[in-house]
Amino acid sequence: MRTFYWYFRPIAVASKISGVFPIENVTSLDTSRLQFRAFSWSSLYTFLVFCFYSCTFYYFTDFIFYVPPSKIYISYVTGFIAGRSVISFMFCYGRLRKLPKLIRLLDTFDQRKSKYLTIPKICTKNKLRMIIFPVLLVSLCSFFTTFLSSQLVKKILPPDVVDNVKGTIACCFFSFLSSWQIYPSFLFIYFAVRITQNLHEINISMQQQNLMQDYFNDTTKFEPEMHQTLANIRLLHNMLSDCVHELGKCYGSFLAVDHLCIIAVFVLNISVFIYESNHDPHLLLLTVGNGIILMNTISVSHELKKSGSEIINLLHGIPSMVIPGQMQQEINIFFTQLMVRPIQISAGGYFILDKSYTLS
Repeated sequence: MRTFYWYFRPIAVASKISGVFPIENVTSLDTSRLQFRAFSWSSLYTFLVFCFYSCTFYYFTDFIFYVPPSKIYISYVTGFIAGRSVISFMFCYGRLRKLPKLIRLLDTFDQRKSKYLTIPKICTKNKLRMIIFPVLLVSLCSFFTTFLSSQLVKKILPPDVVDNVKGTIACCFFSFLSSWQIYPSFLFIYFAVRITQNLHEINISMQQQNLMQDYFNDTTKFEPEMHQTLANIRLLHNMLSDCVHELGKCYGSFLAVDHLCIIAVFVLNISVFIYESNHDPHLLLLTVGNGIILMNTISVSHELKKSGSEIINLLHGIPSMVIPGQMQQEINIFFTQLMVRPIQISAGGYFILDKSYTLS
């Protein structure tokens, strides 16, 4: 059976080659071998690649020493983009030590779900809405924003550099550098979408096994052995709850800081667009791209929270007189666990990431 890591491994290998995924043993399908070590060849490679991107960009652009007075405002934008990449690198690098556990939990869930769940076939509409569309959207926006960032760099290059090979190299390496502010959001959305899909499978499986209240049927009864089925489902649900908790540990602080940076992007880009004489449309397009990524992150997190709490709607209406004693105990434990540890993404403890955050 092909489990989570079989599908994720190509992304992990490509990301490691790009220098943004310093995890050991990514080529192995044995997720127990995945590990993050601060002092390893993978970590050293990631650090050197990031420094190489930064130094090459500064070397080819003379960014520190030469900024035309007429393009000073654009230089503020490009400087902020480079600084945001450094901030993203700092906030993500150390917290990647939590990532192997998250991957292993998702892989183990896929191994066990066939034993306990009647796995539904997801219709094409739900597959597009829950899986393909969010990942595809953030991928396109990532490419879009990195391309626009490279176009802004061209505007601050010295005249003798902009149209030759040095200018092309500078733009390419600036795109690589700016990918560090997008790549963590892509991984967060990818993991959140997969967790949401697994929660959806649990909810559908409970409905198919009649572990819910049917308000249109007054003769609802549960067999005594149903408590074991519910216990198995609770185990799988707890695994996904741990996945959400680990996801918050890996990317929660990054999301909090990145959303603060995106607010600064809105203010800075719109201000430069107004005060700059040319009114460069790239600034507005870059702002829109960052806004789409932000809204996609919020939407995916809200969908995860909604799918995680759906099980309460399935169980809370069951009359107590039709529930066997051991099954009642399982339901009480289930509700207690959901109350103590709700399924939601905490952004480093600063706020809960759902649609209620949009207006804030």
